[in-house]
Amino acid sequence: FEKSLGNDAKRLRTQLDEWIVKLNQAKQQMQADMMNIWDDLANAETFEDIESVIMCINAVLDYHIAEKDIQDFKDLKTTLDAFASDMSVLKAASNRHKAIPDLPNISPELVRE
Repeated sequence: FEKSLGNDAKRLRTQLDEWIVKLNQAKQQMQADMMNIWDDLANAETFEDIESVIMCINAVLDYHIAEKDIQDFKDLKTTLDAFASDMSVLKAASNRHKAIPDLPNISPELVRE
């Protein structure tokens, strides 16, 4: 009976050690993901880069992280969503402007309106 208890304790200790390793790996991955958002944002050069950062923020918001971190990422997402929306409006306006042919007989005042 004592030998059986000892074997059970060893097995449980091994399982606990494995879970601790997995939890530490998950924690490190979560921290890396959060840091990558800031790095990716700092290196963003295109509209697609910003959209990618927004998708990463959405993934991080699904993590069980500190409330302050959640709020920081929500605030960042709100700002980036507004920026992305503005960029979409500007892109659409630019495309409409390109679609209008140059008409030499239109007065400059009418074009400004």
